[in-house]
Amino acid sequence: MADTPWMPMWWADYLADTRHLSTEEHGAYMLLIGAYWMAGAPLVDDDKRLARITGLSLRKWKSIRPVLEEFFTIEQKKWISKRINDELFDAKNKHLKRVEAGKKSRGLRGKSEQNQCQNPSNATVEQPANEEQCSSITRGNPQSQSQSQEDNDKSSSSTDDDEMWIFENGLKYLVANSPDNEQQVTSTLREWLKIHDPGSIRQAIETAQVSCNGRPINYCLRVLQNRRAEQASGVPRYRQATPQLSGKTLAERMKELEESQQQQEGGQC
Repeated sequence: MADTPWMPMWWADYLADTRHLSTEEHGAYMLLIGAYWMAGAPLVDDDKRLARITGLSLRKWKSIRPVLEEFFTIEQKKWISKRINDELFDAKNKHLKRVEAGKKSRGLRGKSEQNQCQNPSNATVEQPANEEQCSSITRGNPQSQSQSQEDNDKSSSSTDDDEMWIFENGLKYLVANSPDNEQQVTSTLREWLKIHDPGSIRQAIETAQVSCNGRPINYCLRVLQNRRAEQASGVPRYRQATPQLSGKTLAERMKELEESQQQQEGGQC
């Protein structure tokens, strides 16, 4: 995954779940996690391919496969990890935030330099306005304008690509797996776009395609709402009071999180 070459590792959680593994099984599991992360998608359920990933012979892989299967859900010939999916989604969301913050920072610096040039009296003694720099800004530096335009074009192109994907691939998938018609699903997607960025919506739909067995619209909505709750609290879901949630189903945990978020929003002025 080009945007996130590194991934977080919660050692306390990992060791608590893997005490029963042998050293060889630990190594194989870690290689599976790494391959999953770099691909940015679930692993294909193919013994020969999984054996190559773990560096084991096919015979040895088949002997330890039952142990490692416990850490994944195998559906539609895919090895799916909800934990890794959540981390991938979180990493993508943080990357998009950094990109947006960078664009805003560049814009503020550009405005500050332009204001300083237009109002030289505002320049401090320690930081006088650079005449050559001001002249370049005032007249317009072709190179910097070209670079800025290129950056804006790339950002706009990425957003446009995500929206195009949503209303083509995403729409077809949601309509095919929902009792709602195309017009209703389109309306739902437009409502989501008022609250969430296109990249997050696309990620939610792509995750539903490999992880959802029920109604994907409901699944995507929960993913988006949970992501919004995470952003508000600044704490990943699996770090939020996990001990007392043991024994509860994922659906129950999701519902409690949604109700908590609704209560927080209702209490705001």
